Amino acid sequence: MGLGAYAVVKKGIHKTTGKAYALKFYEKIKLLDIQKKNSVKREIAILASIDHPSLIKVYEVIDLPKQVIFKNKCKIVIVMDLVIGISLLNFLRTKKENRIGEKECSEIFYQIMSGVNYLHSINIYHRDIKLENIIINEENNKIKLIDYGFSICAESNKLLNFLCGTPTYMPPEIVQKKDYLGILFVIIMN
Repeated sequence: MGLGAYAVVKKGIHKTTGKAYALKFYEKIKLLDIQKKNSVKREIAILASIDHPSLIKVYEVIDLPKQVIFKNKCKIVIVMDLVIGISLLNFLRTKKENRIGEKECSEIFYQIMSGVNYLHSINIYHRDIKLENIIINEENNKIKLIDYGFSICAESNKLLNFLCGTPTYMPPEIVQKKDYLGILFVIIMN
């Protein structure tokens, strides 16, 4: 289903219920570097603490012990929502002249901002929001914000200085290596 810097995501089916889930597999050998290990721990903690319809939901984290080898490697497995859809980038590419109509766009934007507002309300900052990290179900235009690898918990007034995200999406203050606020705007939603 997907391949990231540290993990592979595959579809899994619960044997008893038949429900489908996304399984994110981390190879422990790739997490020997303390920064990578801490990043994965932070991502898991953040995913476990969020609950919003526009954000991916985690159901369980399985840390397979050394005695349990899966495909010849020790693994950490995150069981989460299986999101059927495509990235917002690919969705946009399916549209005439790569444009989404105003009504449809406002519905999608509202869901994104609702999720971001929720994250900010609990002092979590995604720091890698981009079209590729927003999955949309084409049948009902419901979105899910994914990939929390660069996410961080921080007080809203705390200055950050960690260079992260995708270069083409980075705001100028990060590119210029200036301190920045995790929260760049406040959304008032009614």
